[in-house]
Amino acid sequence: MRKLRYFYWLSQSFFKKHLWIILAAAIFGAVSFNQSATIIKLLPKPKTTQYIGVVSFDSTLSNLPSYIQDRISDGLTSIDESGNFQPNLAANWQIIDDGKTYIFKLKPDIYWQDGSRLVASDINYSFKDVDIDIPDDQTIIFKLKEPFAPFPSIVSQPIFKRTHTPILQLVNRTNIIGTGEYKITKLNLSGNYLGQINLESDHDRLIYRFYHTENAAITAFKLAEVDQLEDLSQLDDLADWNTITITTKLDPQKYIGVFFNTRDTNLSSKNVRQALAYTIPDKPTDDTRAYSPISPKSWAYNPKVKPYDYSFDSAQKLLADYKTDFELELTTTPSYADMAEDIKTSWEQLGFKIKLKVVNFPDTSNYQILLAGQQIPFDPDQYLLWHSTQATNITGYQNAKVDKLLEDGRKEIDQKKRKEIYLDFQRFLVEDTPAAFIKHLQIYTVTRN
Repeated sequence: MRKLRYFYWLSQSFFKKHLWIILAAAIFGAVSFNQSATIIKLLPKPKTTQYIGVVSFDSTLSNLPSYIQDRISDGLTSIDESGNFQPNLAANWQIIDDGKTYIFKLKPDIYWQDGSRLVASDINYSFKDVDIDIPDDQTIIFKLKEPFAPFPSIVSQPIFKRTHTPILQLVNRTNIIGTGEYKITKLNLSGNYLGQINLESDHDRLIYRFYHTENAAITAFKLAEVDQLEDLSQLDDLADWNTITITTKLDPQKYIGVFFNTRDTNLSSKNVRQALAYTIPDKPTDDTRAYSPISPKSWAYNPKVKPYDYSFDSAQKLLADYKTDFELELTTTPSYADMAEDIKTSWEQLGFKIKLKVVNFPDTSNYQILLAGQQIPFDPDQYLLWHSTQATNITGYQNAKVDKLLEDGRKEIDQKKRKEIYLDFQRFLVEDTPAAFIKHLQIYTVTRN
């Protein structure tokens, strides 16, 4: 009883002395409990981090995949999937002087990631044979030596702010400032190429890791080095996994084609190339089929070119006056090895001897026939790919008529007239068959659940 009385008087004394503190704490606790949802919203949220694998054997800062570049910064223009130019940093533009002068007006409310306002003198494209005038902070004028219709596509490339920083920061490249949502926070180089690039926004981090081949990227995914793979052309055994999500998308800006080295004696004849095109098996019959080097989404696409549907009889007729017992080497990459095997079998039925060569990185300057994927420019100008003077014309294709069309197409500003030019370009090119167009690529995004 004495102990009970002692604790009673002790407790009574304590509560009298600290009553207001106890009441305040109780009220604060009750209010906090009732307002917990509001308080949680006010607390800073942790950033999510995503590790993404990218297949690219030669990525540098200047040729990053467009979907990464577009997160970091913007160009004066952007291009939709039909190849039409849209305003981006520029509010509008004007073309004068018969297509030789482009006047861009900047949007007034654009800011760099460091908080400074974008002005015309910040636009730092490096062009040869182009004079640049900046009459005021919102106007930049490009004066070309001759008309160049694809110029708005050239200035769709994202720009970055010039900075004066110590050499160490320049080496690390973490001082790169753009106008986009994401900032570069870290950059790792493997030799001259990117190994990893870290991007960060107000709400998340994206860590891109680069792999030379799809097999290497898939292996990295299996080893949990990355949680997502983008733009895969094959799934391998990942298709059987039930712990991942696979998103499939048709990419009309890429196609798989067979490219013929027209400088090779055995492939210099159009008849031989057409016969080989006719006997490429398993051409799709749906909207994945590719018929020309221009995207079917483009305003310049010609749907009425020669289709080269599979026809063994047509091939035999074309080869009636030719001996076909010589050897041809078909080169491809591991991604298309199965397709190449089917093509090899079909061509051997025509009497050709086909040697199959599978390599990770084909030498486009030394091959006979190449089965490969090709990126399609958004603008229909394909001067670099098919004009006879260009080193990037890997087929060595020469046709004076096509050369003239390509020259005219990049000078003509009127889109209706340009379209007529590129309709003819596709018709003549497909008829000559320096390449056989097979299908547009289905690309896969794989995400770990």
